[in-house]
Amino acid sequence: MFSIATGNLEFHYFAGFSGGSKAIAPGICSRETIANNHKNFLNSGAKAGNIEGNPVREEIEEIGEMVGIKFIVNAILNSHKKIVKVVAGDVTKAHREGVKYINNIFGVKIDNLADIVITSPGGFPKDIDLYQTHKAMEFASLPVKKDGIIIVVGECRDGLGEESFAEALNGKLSPFELMEELKNNFILGRHKASRIANINLNSEIYLVSNLADEIKKKIIYQKF
Repeated sequence: MFSIATGNLEFHYFAGFSGGSKAIAPGICSRETIANNHKNFLNSGAKAGNIEGNPVREEIEEIGEMVGIKFIVNAILNSHKKIVKVVAGDVTKAHREGVKYINNIFGVKIDNLADIVITSPGGFPKDIDLYQTHKAMEFASLPVKKDGIIIVVGECRDGLGEESFAEALNGKLSPFELMEELKNNFILGRHKASRIANINLNSEIYLVSNLADEIKKKIIYQKF
C-alpha cells in the first residue's frame, strides 16, 4: 500500500505546525487517540512554531511512521486563502521545507510586547464558533504584555461550539480550577476552555462577535 497524506501547512498553537502526519493523527484516528495526544499540550514544549522537543508533534510523526505514510502533498495559503506554495515528497523532508518557508514568510520577530493586540481567526469558517475562534487568542497571547488587552474579532455564528467546551464555560469553575482539572482528568474539548482560562489569567480578553447576550452572560470570562 502506498499512503499519501494531504492537507495544509500553517502554524499550530500547540502542535507547532499543522501538515505532514497530522492528516492521520488527529485527521482520521479515534477520539481516544486524539485525547491521548492532545493531553501533551500541557507540556512547555507544545507551542506554536516548535517541533523539536514538542511531545504533541513528535507523537503525531511517530504515528505517521507506524501507519507508513510514504508521500505528502501540503499546501501553504496566504491571508486571502490563496495557495502560495506546495511541498510534496517524503513526509519529513517535505514537511520541514514547508516549515522553513512559513518561518521565512510569515514568521515575525517580536522586539517589544504590546499593551493591546487586536486579532481575528481570519473569517469564515475559522470563526464559525468560539471553539475555533479561540485559536486567534492563542497567537495574540504571544506578543501581548502581562495584564495587557486582547481584542478578538470573530463572528461565532454557531455559538460556543463543541459540547464539552461549551459546558466548561458555565461559570462553575474558576480559570485556575479549569486548568487543574485538565491536569488530573484530560477531557477533549474542555482543554480549549482551560487554554482560554490560562490566557485570561494573564490578560484581559474582549470578544467582538454575534454571540447572543444570554450566551455571553453564561461564559465564565465576564470580560467577554
